[in-house]
Amino acid sequence: MSVKTAWIRLCGGVDKVASGLAYDPLGKIIGGSVIGAILGTFMTLVVGAYKEESAQDFSDSVDQDMQIFEDGTLMRFPEVCGLGDDYYLISQKPKDGLEISRGNYDYSHVLKAKEQREVADAISSCMNAMHGWARKGNFEFANEFRHISNIEYSEAGLVQDHTDATIHLHKDISEVSESDRKSMHNIIKAQDDYVEDGDNSGLYHAAFNAAAQSWNSYKRQANDAEVYYNNGNEIKNADQYAKYEYSSVGYLDWGKTVGGVGVLAIFMLAGGHTRRSSAYAEREDRRRERLSAIKALSGRDTPIL
Repeated sequence: MSVKTAWIRLCGGVDKVASGLAYDPLGKIIGGSVIGAILGTFMTLVVGAYKEESAQDFSDSVDQDMQIFEDGTLMRFPEVCGLGDDYYLISQKPKDGLEISRGNYDYSHVLKAKEQREVADAISSCMNAMHGWARKGNFEFANEFRHISNIEYSEAGLVQDHTDATIHLHKDISEVSESDRKSMHNIIKAQDDYVEDGDNSGLYHAAFNAAAQSWNSYKRQANDAEVYYNNGNEIKNADQYAKYEYSSVGYLDWGKTVGGVGVLAIFMLAGGHTRRSSAYAEREDRRRERLSAIKALSGRDTPIL
């Protein structure tokens, strides 16, 4: 493509957008802004989710090797227990013993010793209540209760988010399958010896007893020494941990994406099939004639007037 051809086409594109925008500019600006807000927000959420997932799986991304354990237990409790929707990880603590951290089935935030004691008290109360219900043959709690054993997880590591200047100390949990994340009731219901219209109390007792054993094991080996934090929220010897650094999506990133998509949408609306003046049609005809002349005379030395 010659320089003259490229220039004519560039001018034509600019003229098309400008002429299209001249008719109902407010409508096109509003339309582009709406499109920008919708698509820009969606794109920001997708990028943000990808970054957060990478941060949660930090043990696969840090430069140094992290110790991996395979003896963790995840528990999630019925709403009536007041422990929220969190998953609680029972895992190895540095310098021996077991500890409790809190998060989901992807990662678990390390808690201060005082918080662990408070959580342990709440879990003990909940386990005692469920034990009483089970003894009476009432297994309604199994619809919400989750107990997952043999969880693979990493030692504690630092995840630093430069966007909001925060540092989180947590353990990375290896992928927990969808079937394992089901409630105790649904897991029991999927067993071969489950009887649809019969007595399954034996299956429920066995499943709950396994969870109770996990909790009793924690209570026997619980280590409530503070090894992670100084007074307040300051992390002790932070440089000893593997570190993963990233920048989450913030308001500025969202604004840039929405603005960029919005401007592009305005140009697309103005440059598409929309009403234009007769003067534009005349200019477009002249450009088309010049392009045809350039094409006809390509390879010849005759100057184009």
